[in-house]
Amino acid sequence: MKFTLGDIPVFEITSESSDEIYTYYKGRFDKQPIVKENWLVDLIEAQNNIFVHGRCIKIDNENLTAKFRTKDNMSGSLLGKSMSVIDGYWGERIMLVLDTTMKWEKSEVTKQEDHEHCHICMGKIGNGGERNTGWTGQGRFYWICFECFGEYFETKSIEFVNSLTL
Repeated sequence: MKFTLGDIPVFEITSESSDEIYTYYKGRFDKQPIVKENWLVDLIEAQNNIFVHGRCIKIDNENLTAKFRTKDNMSGSLLGKSMSVIDGYWGERIMLVLDTTMKWEKSEVTKQEDHEHCHICMGKIGNGGERNTGWTGQGRFYWICFECFGEYFETKSIEFVNSLTL
């Protein structure tokens, strides 16, 4: 089965508020959520490159409502937006693949770095690994092996997430 953003529950933001530290979003899911209270989560609206990292602080599974908080400084209101919601582990990886503003470059692991791991498959890149080069983003913070880059990044596919992992 091909996994897409359409398989992830969507959260419609019905209210937003903020204090000195956090912005809070309340809303309703379109189907049973795959996140739980106190989980780190990501709200994703890929077509506009909006990726919000935060925490689900309250969830009502019976009424499909929830409240999220984030420290992310958004440039505009998210009120009325419908955003895919997934746990922070998979959300970070989806963001890496779908964020069209992320710049990637081919890089070789240096002797000082010893080795790195692909952020998608966790394969080893560098010392003792099968490969010594990969793709890096955000100042060599994110590493992606050539196989994952070709399979997911070039096609904007999130098939590495599937129903067995959620």
